[in-house]
Order: sequence, then structure tokens, then C-alpha cells
Amino acid sequence: MRSLSILVFLMLSDVAVSTFKLSNREIAKEYREALKKFATAPQNSEERNLQGTLTGVSSDDKAARRSSYMNFKKFAEKVYEINHDDTSTFTAKINKFSIEPESDFNTHFGMNMSASFDDEMFDDMDSEVLIEEKILEKREAVELPESIDWRYTMSEVAHQRNCGSCWAFCAISSVESAYYRATGLRKKFSFQELLDCVFEEKQWGNGCKGASINTGFLWVTREKRLASREDYKYVAKDGECKKNSYSNSYTNAGLKRLYRVPKTEKDLMEAVVEGVVGVGIKGGRSLLAYDSGIYYDKYLCRATAYPNHAVNLVGYGEKGGEKYWLLRNSWGKDWGIEGGHWRMTRDYNNHCKIHETALRLDLQCKGNLKQCEEQKKFDQKKAIEFAKLFEKKLV
Repeated sequence: MRSLSILVFLMLSDVAVSTFKLSNREIAKEYREALKKFATAPQNSEERNLQGTLTGVSSDDKAARRSSYMNFKKFAEKVYEINHDDTSTFTAKINKFSIEPESDFNTHFGMNMSASFDDEMFDDMDSEVLIEEKILEKREAVELPESIDWRYTMSEVAHQRNCGSCWAFCAISSVESAYYRATGLRKKFSFQELLDCVFEEKQWGNGCKGASINTGFLWVTREKRLASREDYKYVAKDGECKKNSYSNSYTNAGLKRLYRVPKTEKDLMEAVVEGVVGVGIKGGRSLLAYDSGIYYDKYLCRATAYPNHAVNLVGYGEKGGEKYWLLRNSWGKDWGIEGGHWRMTRDYNNHCKIHETALRLDLQCKGNLKQCEEQKKFDQKKAIEFAKLFEKKLV
């Protein structure tokens, strides 16, 4: 599972891991190997834009190359630290993020807490859009299965690239899942439309510079429309809003209202049993380097940390006595060994602040109450079966 060739040598040597430090020579060697593997030259201007993480190392700019090398050094040291910590519950590896310039580091974490849940954002919307926490706390308890997994309702994981658009990816992924469950149709909606049009409304967010987790959800709920991803292509940078230039691929099917999940483990579990949840978590270099296992970072996700990355909570489970959340990222399907998803420790002091900013879309009932309840049970049963199949494959 180790990604650095030098780590194999160290494990077989008599050198004490606790005192060994990676030499500059070995770092440089591994850096060159990483460049060969990950820095494939873009073929055209559009591709160069979409491969933003690679442009810094493919140029002749010495400053950019040095910045890339310094990031790689920190990345390699983090990989080594994780993989040689006897208490680590996950493995890390050198990947596409290891060779990017340090200046690109924060582009992968685009959740902006400064524009968090502001009630003024709901003033021009239907009162049913948002259900307050106190109302949810009075509802009947939801029966909790041992595990659940909603990935079968979603398309493959896409890559936000060098743009702090995780908030838009989080919202769109939730909408796609809700739409599928309501209609039985798989559609891919536009990330870029959210990015451009929210950026145009400055008070709601700053596009690639980040926005709050609720921003994308609120925009879709208010507009009651979305272009398809094919029509309104993702270019990973802010642009002019063209929401009226493309046919409407989404007509609010599947959405009834948006609600905030109370900040407890039990409430979050009950929410994800009923559907995909948008959550904010604290992310950093250890998450960028994640490969497999149950993620836990005792330093990054300390009590004073704050969420900086919007992702989707798609399920939960338990493996070998270790409880975990199942999360969907926006860094491409080649990140980690689980198709762009990862597992993170559950039932452990709100790890990485996963309870803080959770949002879920309620589905719109399309038939009579009995039919809706039957469909809901069918969907949940399928998600539970999917989770069991997933757990059998876990290492």
C-alpha cells in the first residue's frame, strides 16, 4: 500500500523509522518519478485549463517549479508519516496533488464559512424551503440499519480541479441523487452554472474562491432549474452567468424542501438513512494524500478546527469493529481506491466537524402517501443491500 519506493527499502533496513528523515536526494528522485507519472502535457488550451494542477510544473518558470517541489517534499513527508505511524487507521500515497505548486493547495478546499447560514438568504423563498432544527427534533425517530450506501443513485465522481467549487459539486451531487430517486432518471447537471451564477450574485458567494455549503442548495431551490452538464460545461474558473442560454434540464422534480440537520451523531445518521446529505468537513494535506482505510487525523481535526471543504455524506457502516462515515469527494474517481469516495471515523467527537453544517433535500412525493412510503422503503432497502455488498469488498 506504500506509494514511495524508498519506503520499502526503509522497512527492510535496520534504520530506525522514528529517527529517519527523508533525504533531499531521495525526495528529488521521487519527485522526478511523480512528474513522469502525473504531469502529462495538456494538448490544448481548454485541456490546460482543466488540468490546472499540472500547469505549474510543465512550464519553464523556476519559481513555479520550486513551489511544486516544496509542496512535493511536504506531501512525501506526510505520506511517510501516515504510513509509518502504528496508530494510523488509513494509508496514504503520492498522487496527482503531490506535484502541484503550493499556491494551488487551498483551491481544493472551497468552503467559505463567512457566508454560513444567514436567514436573510431565505427571505425571497417559500417558507417550506428551510425546516429549522427545532422542528426536526420533534419528528419520530428513524429506524437505523447497520449500514447504508446511496452511491447507486449518483453519477461517477467528478473533479473540481484548481477551483474552490466543492460547494457547487456538493449541491449538484445531492440534487442528482434526489432527482434519480424521484424520477428514476439519471441526469448530470451543470456545476459551472452554479459557479458562474452564484459568483454573479456577490452576496451569495465568490465562485472559485469559495462559498458556504448552503449556497448551491439555495440557488437551485430558488431558481427551480438547472442546465445539463453537457450543455453548460465545467471549465474550473469563474465566468459569465448563462442560465438562460441553455434548455432547462431540471424542473425541481425530486425536491420538496431543504433542511438543516441538528448537530448530533444520531440526527446525522437519521438524515443519511433517508438520503444523501451535504456536509462540511476540515480537509488538509493528509486528506489529499488519502488512499484507503478509515480516515482519522488527530492533529488536523482538533477541537479548534473549522470546516473548509464541502462533500456529500452518502452512507455509513462498520468494518472490523471500526465505525465509519462514507463520503463522496469532488477530486475525481482516481482519488483513493474507492472511486473518489472515502471512509472517515464515525462516533468520535464530531471528527473533522462533520456535524456542523449538514444539509439535506427532502424528496417531493409524486403519488399518494402509501405509494410514496412504499417507494421510500424500496429505495432504503436497495441502499442497505448496496452497503452490504460494498463492505464485503473492503480491505
